[in-house]
Amino acid sequence: MSGGKGEKFVDRRTALLTIGSVGGLAATGGSGVAKAIGGHRVSSQERTATPPFPSTTRLAPDLIISQDPTDFEELSRDGRGKRTVFDRRKGKWTTIDAYLFTARYEDSDDVIPTGFTNRIEFQANPEFGYRGSWQEAFNYAREIGRLPRALQTGLDTVVLHRGDKSFGGKDGNILIHTDKAEKLDESGYLQETLLHEGTHASLDGEHTTSSGWKSAQKSDPTFITSYAERNPAREDLAASFVAWIAVRHLDGRVPREDIETIKETIPNRLRYLDRQNFSMAPLVRRISDPITEPPFTLVYRISQDAITAEDSTIKQWSFSGRSRRNVYDAREGQYTSIKPYLFEAQYPSGRRIEFQVNPEYEFERAKRAVEKYADAIGSLPWILIGEIDDVAIHLGKKAPRFRDGSLIVHANRAFALLKNDVLEEIFVRLATKPLHERYAQSPEWTSAKDRDGAFVSDFATRSHETDFGESFLAWMLARYLPDRIRGSRKSTVTDTIPNRIRFFDDQDFGMWPYNEFTN
Repeated sequence: MSGGKGEKFVDRRTALLTIGSVGGLAATGGSGVAKAIGGHRVSSQERTATPPFPSTTRLAPDLIISQDPTDFEELSRDGRGKRTVFDRRKGKWTTIDAYLFTARYEDSDDVIPTGFTNRIEFQANPEFGYRGSWQEAFNYAREIGRLPRALQTGLDTVVLHRGDKSFGGKDGNILIHTDKAEKLDESGYLQETLLHEGTHASLDGEHTTSSGWKSAQKSDPTFITSYAERNPAREDLAASFVAWIAVRHLDGRVPREDIETIKETIPNRLRYLDRQNFSMAPLVRRISDPITEPPFTLVYRISQDAITAEDSTIKQWSFSGRSRRNVYDAREGQYTSIKPYLFEAQYPSGRRIEFQVNPEYEFERAKRAVEKYADAIGSLPWILIGEIDDVAIHLGKKAPRFRDGSLIVHANRAFALLKNDVLEEIFVRLATKPLHERYAQSPEWTSAKDRDGAFVSDFATRSHETDFGESFLAWMLARYLPDRIRGSRKSTVTDTIPNRIRFFDDQDFGMWPYNEFTN
């Protein structure tokens, strides 16, 4: 939950917020079917004016259960250290000599899900003593491992105090008061509350101010909860995210009438969240149950370096000066205003793409980075180059991503992808995002997926967007670069998703220069 009126927050390295009760949690009662305002369920006629639920943390006591898988691997002891934390019992920030632990979680990366680990620092109040601190940290590290990886990877720290006070979450941090946690656990709502706070901690910064989210809010009939209605900037995303998980991924654990109510109340918010490509493992492994197991883990592993810089069609690039730009930085989880080095790359299609290099680079290094990534983008087919308006280049280890026409590259991660000969393939998959938005709801694409009844890769099962991107890349390799992959793998692709392949065949995409390679 976000900070309330009068609260002051500090740098995210020490920040932990939370004000008030979670989604009205202190005021709601009962379990199972959520109660509506005033004790009655909101009808379809009332829904345009009145939110149907007081809180989505109590949609169902078994939305997430202790038998669900956890990514938690191990907890290591890191001694003690001074930490500035928020203690709701005191209602203020305080510095404690905390017991420190590092929790390690498996495989929380969505681009190359092998060998990557996510780590979260647990800061336990010394009031627990050493043994008690370790046990509390272990218990909640395990529960946090049940959250979707989209939330796990945004967490930096978890603060543990005693006390029957509300949880909180903000800027990569979750606050837990263990007496409250025990009560939530007894009533079956501990994991649901962690889900709500994890959304605040990991997703608020990127999504609550985005134009897409604000547009969805305006387009829906009303808010999903009364608490979100009273606090639209702070609470709407967290309340809606829990509802989205219930509808899209765990609908068998929520009463059917509640599922229908959610769909009718926030259809545009649900579609916005559908488009975000959130990693839902380990809570949800697949977006549906395929008839057969996917034949590949990731499509780019069919043949690494199938697409290379030698395929690049770039004509030239040049330095054009410096000027202020509002760019997205995944390290900050938000747009930020910087004065980058600006370059323009020109491609034979006539497309001109602006490259915006963070001034944290030295100029000569900035030029080398532009040359590298402009070449990589030149390896994409024209249809995808045409979807890219600009490229933001930063330092850092965050995975590449695509937002509103911008390709965001963090050089440390991108260099590793380039070294592993998969950067161009990942750029292809990312640049299909606008195509997915245009075609994913079409009857032809929906029918193709239904008739295939299978996915081409494990990664494709994670969301509708990853399915589209993986299928496009597989189609491109099978149709346009068959001599760069083994014949048996081409047949596997065309046998697994034949209807998706035919769908792409029918679109007449501009695939130059790769259409010159076809027989």
